[in-house]
Amino acid sequence: MSSLYALVARAKASTDVVSALGDADKAIGYDTGNPESHLAKGSLLLAQRKNDEVRTEIMRAINLLPRDYFVWLELGRARDFANDEAGALAALDNAVKLAPHYADVAWQLGNTLLRGGRQTEGFAELRRAALRNPRLWPALIDLAASLTGDLRQVELMLKPETKEASMAFARYYAKHDKPSDALRQFTSVAEPDENQRIALLSELFAAQHYAAAREIWLLREGKNYSDSKLQITNGGFEFALTPDEKWFGWRISKAPSVLQIATDLVNPQSGEGSVRVDFSGDALADNQLLWQYVPLTTTSTYSLSFYIKTKEIVSGGLPVMSVIGLNGNKRELLASSGPLPSGTTGWRKFEIPFTGKPQTKGISIELQRKGCSSPPCPLFGSLWLDDFTLRSIK
Repeated sequence: MSSLYALVARAKASTDVVSALGDADKAIGYDTGNPESHLAKGSLLLAQRKNDEVRTEIMRAINLLPRDYFVWLELGRARDFANDEAGALAALDNAVKLAPHYADVAWQLGNTLLRGGRQTEGFAELRRAALRNPRLWPALIDLAASLTGDLRQVELMLKPETKEASMAFARYYAKHDKPSDALRQFTSVAEPDENQRIALLSELFAAQHYAAAREIWLLREGKNYSDSKLQITNGGFEFALTPDEKWFGWRISKAPSVLQIATDLVNPQSGEGSVRVDFSGDALADNQLLWQYVPLTTTSTYSLSFYIKTKEIVSGGLPVMSVIGLNGNKRELLASSGPLPSGTTGWRKFEIPFTGKPQTKGISIELQRKGCSSPPCPLFGSLWLDDFTLRSIK
């Protein structure tokens, strides 16, 4: 029964300390020899900053259970909270002797040493704690960065030598706009956890650090493309399109049945495939129909080239191929092909020159269609695209 009251006391501590203290007192009254009840009351008193009573309750628990590391750890926390550094370190020394390999002991000892100004010793203990419990790495990196203000210094001090440490540093770098350092830490891991890899990829992509994100993407998803090292992925459509692509392959519009997009293996411009786009109604103007994100941040001049053929394309608002600069939520038209051919044509090559902008985070290569002067504006027919390439011309 006393243990039950102690558990209730801990559970209620965060919302009603006074009531929880009553539960703890009931537990102690039922069995004054139960150390857990005294620990529960000590924890509640600590929340009320009643330091003398805290130490009294925890010392009672220690007298009942002197060989349990946790009661010494709680005493160390209580004394640290009361700014009794010497007393805290003495209590924690006992906890270390009883549980030399426990992460929570090293973590508390490290924090106590830090608050006492002993930074080198403190971070050494905190690092030991994180090595024993890898979930502590993000908090440790954040703490070290807040105290030093220099992430590279933090890295040198904490020495990320495990997979978990390197991935924690990679994600921290990504969140703080240091994509090259994030990539460096990621590539140092021989077999990264897949969930962590996807999380890092997502963070870099969301921050529009496309070059670093694509390098991480290439290691798994991109390995399916023989031309994946080129700036445009699957530019010749030799590989099937992925309907749910969300990274650096071709993305397909989720438009209704008036639009159908698929790989076509019949009569490509070159290789074994092209992409076929069938229109059968009012495909929305200026929407992305088929597009791909490409890392590109320089102010050089480039040429995007591709081939197109058409069959019975009819509309007052013809398709266009556009290059869109990406910067945060801003989309800036860098260049456009102009209206693509109507009617029926054989394969024709198009080239779109454009110049990158200093603020550009990347580009999106997009098949769109332009609107008519007045609605309705249906589009009928088929077109094929093939052999997209991107090269610098200056």
